[in-house]
Formats: sequence, C-alpha cells, structure tokens
Amino acid sequence: AVLYARTSKSRELVGQYLKTYFETTNAKSYIDAASAGGTMRHFTLKPSQKMRILMPSVEEQEKIGGYFVNLDRLITLHQRKYDETKTLKKYMLQKMFPQNGEKVPEIRFDGFTEDWEQRKLGDITVKIGSGKTPSGGKSAYVETGIPLIRSQNVNGDKVDFADIVFVDETTDESMANSRVYTNDVLLNITGASIGRSAVYKGLESANVNQHVCIIRPTEGYQPDFIQLNLSSDNGQKQIDASQAGGGREGLNFQEIGKMQFCFPSLNEQKCIGRYFNSLDHFITLHQRKCNELKEIKKYMLQNMFV
Repeated sequence: AVLYARTSKSRELVGQYLKTYFETTNAKSYIDAASAGGTMRHFTLKPSQKMRILMPSVEEQEKIGGYFVNLDRLITLHQRKYDETKTLKKYMLQKMFPQNGEKVPEIRFDGFTEDWEQRKLGDITVKIGSGKTPSGGKSAYVETGIPLIRSQNVNGDKVDFADIVFVDETTDESMANSRVYTNDVLLNITGASIGRSAVYKGLESANVNQHVCIIRPTEGYQPDFIQLNLSSDNGQKQIDASQAGGGREGLNFQEIGKMQFCFPSLNEQKCIGRYFNSLDHFITLHQRKCNELKEIKKYMLQNMFV
C-alpha cells in the first residue's frame, strides 16, 4: 500500500533498487544455488518466492535506485560515444585515402589539391626489421628496465603498456639492432594478431621481440600516416596477400617493403595524422571512462547492499 501510494517515479526507482539488487554477488549466488539443473538452468517460481531480501526504507530504496539509474546512463553514454567514434574512424579511413587506383581521396582538408603519389614502403624507410627473443626467454625479464614490446602490446592502434615486460641494459645491448625509438611504426608479423600496428610515442627507447617489426620512415613521411595506411582496408588486404603460405604464417621484411601506398605532401600527411590522433584520443577517453564507471558500479554493488 505504501509503495502504490507514491508517484510513478517513486515506483520506478524502487523497481530499479530491486533490479540492481539482482546484480549483486549475493543475489546471483542464491539464484545459482536455487536454479534447476540440466543444460538449460532456470530460476523457478518456488525458490524465488523463498528468496529473502533485506530492504531499507522506501526513501533509501529510491536514493539507491536513482544512483544506479544515473550510473547506468553514464555507462551507456560513454559506450555509445565510444562505438560512434570507432564507426566514424572506420568511415573516414575509407573516405580520406584514395580508393581503387584513384589519385586523390573523396574527403580532403581545405587547401590541398595536388595528386597523391604511390610509394613502396621499402623506398621511404631507413629500417624494416624485427627483434628476437631475449636469451633465457622469460627468465631475462626484470622488474624495471628497458620496455620489451611484444605482439600483445601492439593493440587498438596504439602501444598498450598494461602487460609490458622489461629487460636489463645488458640484454638490451645484445638486442641493439631492434631498439625502438620515438615515432617508429610497429607492425605485428606473426600469430593471430598479424597486421595490428601502432606508432611508438614513448620518449625513452624500447625494444621488440621477433613477433614485432619496426618500420622507420625517412624524412618527409609521417609515421602516423603510414600506420593509418597499414590499418586501412587497403593495408590489411596487402598484409593478407603478402603472408608466407596460406595459413596466416607470417610476414617477411621483403614483402613488407613491397607494400605500396599513396602519399600526399608532408603537410597533408600531418593534418590527416592529427585528425585521426584526435579520434583515437576520444576513443581512448570514452573507453577509459566506461571501464572506470563499470568498476565503480561493481564496487558499489558490493558495498551498498547488505
């Protein structure tokens, strides 16, 4: 009677309290224990009627329900923005680069009118090469030192340091030929992650293992622009066609050097690179906010219910 005497908004928030309660670990554990067995587990009416829930006052239920409504809205907002920006980036990769033998893209920044010119990567780079596994394998890793970039660290068009490992200076010296410097383009060349690429933005030098190729451009060619070409549909098709064998076995340096892309002037390359860097910034921002809010929700589900 108390519940239905209140406004529809109040009933909505109280309903949200109950909905959120069923997301808690305690509720899920009860449901799992009470669910019928078999391959298609289901929560029947009888055990649900016996389920005991500690309920605060209606006013507190409203506060808790409203809090989680707002939290879910923020999560949905950032997830939507993340998805929209990813879709926009994919669309612009198709429209801002020449397609099907064309010499100019469909969409350009104002002030640029010249034809783009085709170049092989081997002709515009001073280095195409990979690293090696440190002597001793995992036993060569240390707590702190020189970052060793592996294929799992080249992900999402960036270098992901979440799972980075380190080698000491002696090991790094023995791998001097595979040192990575600021603005080197990195390309995965073996395994399931073949074709993933990123530009190394770190200020300190790093190193790579044998699964990651370093592409170091000459003056006049912008690394972000090269990486965008590698991640485009055109770049991925060339990578697929260049692999040794038919089972995605790996890329060799000669085939990478033969890959061809169209290049505008350096100024236009920089403009395009900055534009896509801004998109990547918003993608990362919304992804981070979404993950942070999900962690907050998880924490609050554990601590706002008895």
